[in-house]
Amino acid sequence: MNQTATAAQIYNQDGNRISLDGSFKVRYYSSKDKGIDGDQSKAKFTFKGETRISELATGFARWEYNVKFNQAETMGSKKNTTRIAFAGLSFGKYGTFNYGRDYGILNDINGWTGAPVPVFGGLSYDGIDNFMTYRTNNIATYRNRDIFDLIDGLSFGLQVQGKNDGVNDPERELGPRSNNPRGVAHQNGSGAGMSLVYALDNGISFGTSYANSDRTRQQRQDQQGNKAHGWNAGIKYDANNIYLAAMYADVHNIHYIGRTDGFAPKTQAVELLAQYQFNWGLRPSIGYTQGMSKTQNSQYGNKKNTTKFLDLATTYDLNKNLALMLEYKLNLLNKSEFTQANRISTDDIFVTMLNYRF
Repeated sequence: MNQTATAAQIYNQDGNRISLDGSFKVRYYSSKDKGIDGDQSKAKFTFKGETRISELATGFARWEYNVKFNQAETMGSKKNTTRIAFAGLSFGKYGTFNYGRDYGILNDINGWTGAPVPVFGGLSYDGIDNFMTYRTNNIATYRNRDIFDLIDGLSFGLQVQGKNDGVNDPERELGPRSNNPRGVAHQNGSGAGMSLVYALDNGISFGTSYANSDRTRQQRQDQQGNKAHGWNAGIKYDANNIYLAAMYADVHNIHYIGRTDGFAPKTQAVELLAQYQFNWGLRPSIGYTQGMSKTQNSQYGNKKNTTKFLDLATTYDLNKNLALMLEYKLNLLNKSEFTQANRISTDDIFVTMLNYRF
């Protein structure tokens, strides 16, 4: 449905191609939440490479880099981040394999209700560097479309993730145990997952995904088990200028509530999205997102909504490169001791954005 600008080709010779595309998002958030309110502008650059190895095999690589320009020059590049960075091989009908920093396998379905929204898509339980729910690192992925050309429309993905451990050994108070130490909310043990999607010719697609990971030693201190696992299922319709999508998820020890309650033993999530693309460039959007977490020992009750909001957005494509976007996140959570203790925002957010794509 979206209009996209053509990537700029940097190099194309002897079977080797390198291209660059990206976007400049000049945006302002208006909210009573002072931690969100204000300038949130950024730029994203995507480099793609491809090299022909043989009649059967092709090598490829991708690097996405975020540059924030709402910060002081004295901060340097502290807030700039690598979103995606991987390299792999494609074998035609035999599938593709890549390793690096990529989207987790659960996002194969999460993305149906999340990616089309300008800013606040998804968010019911997934997060950055949160097992295999969204963007994360140390993952190897195999994908095959149409099941080796045997079944049109049926595709599957297999993924494994290596351990991303913590900063300290909580038992011996020793120094870093890994070459990429991180806080408990963004750790993961070794894991694996898979997805299955069936796309019909009429624009309807059905899909499901599952992931299961070990928990790290530091995560297991909450006495909630050794595993983090979950599944989701979704359906979408994308045809005739109409986009409709729905997703349901059930995850265990994956969703991190906040510093007070930590990981939820169980979270059930629902996401709904509807969009329509007018031929003259306007695309209105309405979405609903809810994540309900069940805890064991919380002093605030054992069943709480950690995410619940209505998202109203509209995009107007001035041309294939430039779009004006307005989005209103109507937060349906009420402020309480639970939300304050876990630093969960309950305020509405209005976003004004001009997005230049190239």
